[in-house]
Amino acid sequence: MKCSIVYDVADLNDLERCFQLYRYGFSLKIHLLGFLNYTLDDVKQALQDTNPTQFKMKSLNVNVKDLKDFIEIFNNQSPMNRDQTIHNLKELKLFNNSMDCLMDLDRLSNVSKGLKRMSLEGGDRALPRIDISQLHSVVPNLIELRITKYQVPMKPLISLINKLDQLQKLVIIGNQFISDCSTMVNRIIDVNNLFHCLSVNKTIKILHFDANMSLHMEIISNFLNRNSMVEEFRLKLDNLVFDGTFDEYPIYNQSIVSITSLWESDILAQWRSNSGITNITIDKHNQKSLLQSVPKYHLANLTTLNLTIPTDYQIIKLNPPTLTKLQLIRYICKENEQDLYDALKCNSNLLEVSIYPRSHYTVTIDPIIDFLESNHSSIKVFSIYSAKILIQNYEPLTQSLAKNKTLKSFTLESIELSIGGDCTEFMLNIVQILLINSILEHLSLLHFKPIHCHVSTDTLEYLNNALRKNNQIRSLNLNCKDSKYKKILLDYFIK
Repeated sequence: MKCSIVYDVADLNDLERCFQLYRYGFSLKIHLLGFLNYTLDDVKQALQDTNPTQFKMKSLNVNVKDLKDFIEIFNNQSPMNRDQTIHNLKELKLFNNSMDCLMDLDRLSNVSKGLKRMSLEGGDRALPRIDISQLHSVVPNLIELRITKYQVPMKPLISLINKLDQLQKLVIIGNQFISDCSTMVNRIIDVNNLFHCLSVNKTIKILHFDANMSLHMEIISNFLNRNSMVEEFRLKLDNLVFDGTFDEYPIYNQSIVSITSLWESDILAQWRSNSGITNITIDKHNQKSLLQSVPKYHLANLTTLNLTIPTDYQIIKLNPPTLTKLQLIRYICKENEQDLYDALKCNSNLLEVSIYPRSHYTVTIDPIIDFLESNHSSIKVFSIYSAKILIQNYEPLTQSLAKNKTLKSFTLESIELSIGGDCTEFMLNIVQILLINSILEHLSLLHFKPIHCHVSTDTLEYLNNALRKNNQIRSLNLNCKDSKYKKILLDYFIK
């Protein structure tokens, strides 16, 4: 059976291991971290010594400054070796600096034409200018293109989109757009031309557009009403400008199934007919107005709701029949944490709830225990990730988990427990969960710091017996570093 792995190549030894892994049957994605600890002659010798005809790369991540070196290495190989080594290369990610050497890709015989996915990432501080005017001639068959953190000339970008006739995913994030003339009128015309180009595009299904700029609502509404191909749309702007009233820019799009509306990008409120949207992400800034439009136009097919810093749980309380997944992002509740759990009691269709609290926010344990004891009728997966959860006494939590009759998966991450140097009592509580609960399949109680304490032989035997009797548990993650504990899990094929 072929296995696929991602391998970071930082030095010559890493490269040699890649060749060895391929001969063992692994399919490799190579992340070239830079020629840091070896010379080009060393790499050439490694290619000769390890039979490169057996080595095929599918993915390459490389700093732009190393691209010419990479090309030189493989162009110096025999045509057979070179083609055998990189003819499967489908994905290329280039990082840092200008794109002057991008055209060198064309020197790789029959390789650049086979590339399907390309990511171009510029600088974090000063945005370098990128020349994409000839990119289509180098990589004409792309299905995915990502451009981030560059100064991007608008007209060449529009031309490139028109020429890439197989492009299915376009991600444009954090760029500064350059017009031939820097006047406001010219910039508006260029942006309007970009979205007109996108509105008539017949191949792009995923579009992410994130820019520090303002757009007229008319541009976005025209794009969404004309385009019938885009299914996933992410828009993040400084502001959407309305020259008239909201009703002057109605949206009737039926193709969008996943939409992310961030900051002031209140486009969901512009729909005037039932949408086909199944996945919505709503930011804190536009929750109030969207709580009116979502129930009216977007509930018919909604399966996943993502709320960023939620302030209201009205949609959950409405209990839409198709809504099965809820994610609360950067969750924080300063006033009444119980509001969320009260809303969950009103919903009988949710299957999965995931909470991602804001950094350093402390989640109280009592509402979680009450939720477990309530045996919610529909929720099967409940997770709280990367939270600060203070637990003085873990018995109430483990007892409520043991008695719960509905959950199949339960996760609490970054718990702070005071268990000292002896894990016995904590482990015995886990044993009780395994002995009593015959429904739970995945249990993850991840401590803020790994448990390095000793687990007694008797306790491990209790755990072993509990796992022998429990036929449901598939994964048990307690972040325990005890080697004997890990061996018991392996014996029962527990992850």
